[in-house]
Amino acid sequence: MVAVDVASSDPAQEALLRGGVEVHNASQRERWGDTGRLTSVEHERSEAADDTSASSAYVVLDGPGGATDDVVGWATVDVPLRDNPDLAWLHLVVHPDHRRRGVASLLLGAAEDVARDAGRILVGSSSVPVGQDDPAEPVAARHGYVVGQEIHRNTMELTHDDAERTRLEGLAAGADGSPYGLEVALDSPPEHWWAGMAEQYRRISTDAPAGDIPYGEEDWDADRVRAKTARALAAGAHLAWAAAFAPDGSMVALTEIETNPTDLATAQQDTTLVLREHRGHRLGLRVKAANALQVLDRLPQVARVTTWNAVDNGPMIATNTALGYRATGRVRQWTKDLRPAR
Repeated sequence: MVAVDVASSDPAQEALLRGGVEVHNASQRERWGDTGRLTSVEHERSEAADDTSASSAYVVLDGPGGATDDVVGWATVDVPLRDNPDLAWLHLVVHPDHRRRGVASLLLGAAEDVARDAGRILVGSSSVPVGQDDPAEPVAARHGYVVGQEIHRNTMELTHDDAERTRLEGLAAGADGSPYGLEVALDSPPEHWWAGMAEQYRRISTDAPAGDIPYGEEDWDADRVRAKTARALAAGAHLAWAAAFAPDGSMVALTEIETNPTDLATAQQDTTLVLREHRGHRLGLRVKAANALQVLDRLPQVARVTTWNAVDNGPMIATNTALGYRATGRVRQWTKDLRPAR
């Protein structure tokens, strides 16, 4: 097993990084076909450049080492530095042709060392299509992990026809006399959005169901939102937003779709939140429908949008069902407490 410097331009390090990217993408294609969540060297570097967390990366090699094709396993660990001092986030994947050979155990050992040294609960996830068994379950159980949260994976196919446009326009429209206005933005939000976006990100960190994971409030300000946006754009993504505003000009709802430059047809639904004090006005449905219309108009290469919802997030699941999302898989978040005994 070898540690990887994701930011390095050294050819040997870049070969290992590319190997990790290829392992991730091979696993996604094997499990999800054309709708997997692919990654890229640029995306991994943009994630590692986030100075609000400390990132570590590891590969397992099968071969002489140093070549992209030698990489058979890939893992990253992100330790938050600005908030959530009890958590660390794990991403781990093994090439489909090299499973059941101890690769996952090697990577877990390295990841757990990072989390243990930082005194954190390690949180990782596994996902499978509807109706399939989760191959990660026996591995996780054997290593002492427990399920912290169950999540649905849902997908909406976008249809470029007049009937679909009319349907979405109807969902985006407010009731007569509604005091809330909607705005959309692509890639670069207007200046008056940034502070409201920071508040939305802060609130969703505690408002969204988290199961048994002790998720704490995230510390967001406008500069952090700008930095997050800049990293995504630098990696080649497009970001589509829709927001609702109260009469006083404050942002009260936000939704975001991010495209994947490695797979232009499949985009990801990210943040969606309506502030608690403004719920009950269909704002979640309205902003999501408005953003879907924006994607149809301005990002026509996108054929589908995938999102994730906690199984106990009934209101958002109902909103997504009304939009046309259907269940395509399930996700489990696994946790292992590696904090010192108290």
